Amino acid sequence: MSPFELLGLAADADERAIKRAYAQRLRATRPEDDPQGFQRLHAAYQAALQHCRACMTGELAASPDPPMDRSVLVPTRSEPLPVAPEPPTLPHIDPDAFCTAAFELAAAGDAPALQAWLAGRSCGRCSARPAPAMP
Repeated sequence: MSPFELLGLAADADERAIKRAYAQRLRATRPEDDPQGFQRLHAAYQAALQHCRACMTGELAASPDPPMDRSVLVPTRSEPLPVAPEPPTLPHIDPDAFCTAAFELAAAGDAPALQAWLAGRSCGRCSARPAPAMP
């Protein structure tokens, strides 16, 4: 497959079209998600640009199949990719029960009791700093 085919372009595409096609395909081929696909896409982009620039300077006659580094087309990774760790499970909080209890404590007017109750309800995502003093 030629670099132009990989980018979805005609062999006579100009530099602007090559850059646009690369940017469009880059949105779907992220280096973090598909490193080998990204390498193939980047190699095709570089080869197409080089071919286009060579044709513009007259160093090369336009041809439909410019050379491309074929080593990026063959997967070289023999070991599997590392598995991402499982995200921590957060406790389930019933919002209705939480709000009812918080409103009851707030209505009682005992600010220290409300602050103590809220401090005991940490979900793990909040920082460990104490709640600000209530007026």
